[in-house]
Amino acid sequence: MPRYLLSIFLLLQAFVVFGVEGLFYAGAQNKAMANANINSSNVWANFYNQAGLANAEFPEVGVYSERRFLENVFSQHSLGLVLPANKAAFGISASRFGSNIYSENKLGLALAKKLGNYISAGLQFNYHFNNIKETEPTGNFLIEGGLMSTIDNLKVGIHLFNPTNARIDKNFEERIPVILTAGASYYLEPLTLALALQQEAGQQHSVRTGLNYLVREQISLQLGYASNPNQLAFGIGYAVAVWHFNVSFTNNNPIGLTPQASISYGF
Repeated sequence: MPRYLLSIFLLLQAFVVFGVEGLFYAGAQNKAMANANINSSNVWANFYNQAGLANAEFPEVGVYSERRFLENVFSQHSLGLVLPANKAAFGISASRFGSNIYSENKLGLALAKKLGNYISAGLQFNYHFNNIKETEPTGNFLIEGGLMSTIDNLKVGIHLFNPTNARIDKNFEERIPVILTAGASYYLEPLTLALALQQEAGQQHSVRTGLNYLVREQISLQLGYASNPNQLAFGIGYAVAVWHFNVSFTNNNPIGLTPQASISYGF
């Protein structure tokens, strides 16, 4: 078997084990909570629930990177930006997973708005495309969006990805999955608890739990667990002024450890 075909096969297996095709979760703090916190209100809401962008307090840019299986060929790189404007916000995101042999990519443009004092909504338009060596790129447009309610220390959100069940490409029958995620986060300083339930059409649901503990003003610790597939996660964060640095690790036995890192800057 040619080496590049073997690499493509392994990359596809990485999607099965670590993530759902099309959903590029990013942000090492959320990763360390096993992707349980879908109610963040910062730049990383671009990748979890766009409704959270409406609650962003200032413009912010974030960069994220991970190496699945500690292999460069299984790397993901993501970039996000949020620009608040009165009771609304705009978000821009870009993600790439894979290598020059095979890669899956997504570009996103989001709009979020507050609907009163307690509810916000967000909608994102994506262009999703795959590149396979020695073949023509395939791609298609799709949408995703969500709602979020914030009451005191409790946040509840719901997010729907690809409700139109769009195809990978108009010339192919294979479709990008429809995914529904619902989650709640409770803030009891210095602790944040998060719980999420995710259902991909035709697949078994996944339960995710996570916590964030603020050790001191600048340092935080995270821990998380997800089912289907079973995954343990942990991480540490450091904040100074408008900078946030986070490192996290996820473990899928017997496959091994995956390191992640992110940096965000508010301005």
